[in-house]
Amino acid sequence: MRPTDYQICEYTIAFLPYAHPLYQTKILDTRGVFYSEKTCKQLLDDACIRTGASYQGKREAIKRLLHIQRNLPIPLCWKRNICPIPSTSPNKWDCIWYCYAHVREVQAQGKKTLLLFTNGEELLLDCSTYYTKQQLQRAARILTHFQLCST
Repeated sequence: MRPTDYQICEYTIAFLPYAHPLYQTKILDTRGVFYSEKTCKQLLDDACIRTGASYQGKREAIKRLLHIQRNLPIPLCWKRNICPIPSTSPNKWDCIWYCYAHVREVQAQGKKTLLLFTNGEELLLDCSTYYTKQQLQRAARILTHFQLCST
């Protein structure tokens, strides 16, 4: 284990809750696996603040601009396609966040979904393939919206 004051960035593949006495989040990154004492939501809120708004502020903007109400992907940097996507309600402890730019393929595994990432990593989500594809489409729509607004 490598403890760190990790910051979500373009190398972040996914971050997930981790049941450990010291660490609360396991982070899959193109440079390796990291652990954080912060929760997934704390890491995400820190990343939102670094990019100019709170987590709640970004949620409200997406709701009002694109009329998406629940389980919102959160755009951190549209130029680099950094947009973490929740696997379930962000209010649930077991919510896994995976980053749009690193998803290569989505495969059904019964009632679950296997994400294949660009670096060869895999992650099994406890949600349907339909829901996962819908979430990826939402993230693409959000990123496209901000890319078009900036031109």
